[in-house]
Amino acid sequence: MIRCNLSTMMGARRLNIESVAEGAGIGRDTVSKYYHDRLKRIDYASLNRLCIFFDCEVGDILKRVREKNDKKLLMTKRTPNKAREDNVADLIQKRPRRKKPLEETD
Repeated sequence: MIRCNLSTMMGARRLNIESVAEGAGIGRDTVSKYYHDRLKRIDYASLNRLCIFFDCEVGDILKRVREKNDKKLLMTKRTPNKAREDNVADLIQKRPRRKKPLEETD
């Protein structure tokens, strides 16, 4: 798993999110995502600006942490997006339809 060490780096320098955002020239929300390790995707431009601001390398900000199930992760097969969409469409079509309630007749 990839972990972000920005909070540690900021703490060592006694910097807050606002000052890093301003100094690096990136959005406060972006710095907050790095700080709280909530990134889903890495933006190279933002990461580059952080490296310039902290005068460090990418490996100082991002670290790979080994996990017990690393090998299992490689064994699982990912389904391409198109196949997933087709599966969802099939499930929707196979779903039993609700029967309309019988109307009362007098």
